[in-house]
Amino acid sequence: MSKLHISYENGTDRPKVGRKISCHRHYPPIYKKPMVDLAVVQRIQGILKKFNWHKSDAMMDLRRNGGSIVMRTYQDGSKRFKSLPPRRLSIRSEREETLNELLKAIFNTVEYSSEANHVLECMASVEELAKMIGQLHQYEPGYDGENGQYRHGRKSYDPVLGALHDLEAAKLILVVREFDKEAKQYKASRVFLCPLLFKELGLSGSDTKKLVSTKQRYDAKRKKVYKRSRPLTDNMANINNSALESVLHLHKRWYNGELEAEAIEAKKQAMKWSDQKLSPESIEHIAADLFNQLEGASALEIAKRDYYSWCQQYPRYMILSAEQSVKQDSPDISPPEFYDLVKSKIKQTSH
Repeated sequence: MSKLHISYENGTDRPKVGRKISCHRHYPPIYKKPMVDLAVVQRIQGILKKFNWHKSDAMMDLRRNGGSIVMRTYQDGSKRFKSLPPRRLSIRSEREETLNELLKAIFNTVEYSSEANHVLECMASVEELAKMIGQLHQYEPGYDGENGQYRHGRKSYDPVLGALHDLEAAKLILVVREFDKEAKQYKASRVFLCPLLFKELGLSGSDTKKLVSTKQRYDAKRKKVYKRSRPLTDNMANINNSALESVLHLHKRWYNGELEAEAIEAKKQAMKWSDQKLSPESIEHIAADLFNQLEGASALEIAKRDYYSWCQQYPRYMILSAEQSVKQDSPDISPPEFYDLVKSKIKQTSH
């Protein structure tokens, strides 16, 4: 007796399997507040709409090799770490959605003024960030659970903490923590943005500095005096570590362009003592080389970053088709020449 053959809409004998709907622990993340009218905030918001975290080298290295973050520093100098084990390279859609919405909230609450002691500091607590994106959950006072915990309506925002831990372990943000011995609990953490975050989002160093400096020009035009929007209180983590202070000061000098200017001036003085003349073209090349050295990026890394940033304006299927065609035509070619050929092929097919 022959079996009954069933043909589905996709032309095979197997039913079509759709993508599984994301399932968040409590609430899906969504940031509904209007974005600040600053160039850097608007630019980042546009990038995050189409950003793919699987193209982030820092995040992929973290997923592949694992990482760790400092949770507490003791008086004797010893530290307590939290280790993040290696995981599969494919990031869950729930974590990607939380990362995107969380960064929108962070960039919307960051202090961009160059007159601040520490630039690009998030002026909202972690609990406030979780509330902004709708992932702050509070248990009912009568909830006991299986072991009798959470009797007093504990607040929970574990997905936000997990996303922050990933960003911190990938060196994209810097989180300052402090433990209060008297209250036996942690003080409010302070979050700072690192230059590597802008690089992973596809922005070059010059673009980052221009965008950050727009706040300074905005305040100068309106003669606005800087005032810290989040006052420092006793229940906030203090920056009493000289090494941490120097890192934040180095970041501030980088954002303001002081490091690059000092390096170019030193190079000009060296050329002056060697009786060599500097043309405007050579100065531009020196500035570009020193800037790349300050970023710690090689020519291949810069080409790769620019390529992925350029590809975000085209559909994914078009990029994959062009890459496969270039590999078939020129199997021995390697980046950055490979990136140039793919760009030219995409431009030909799109016009």
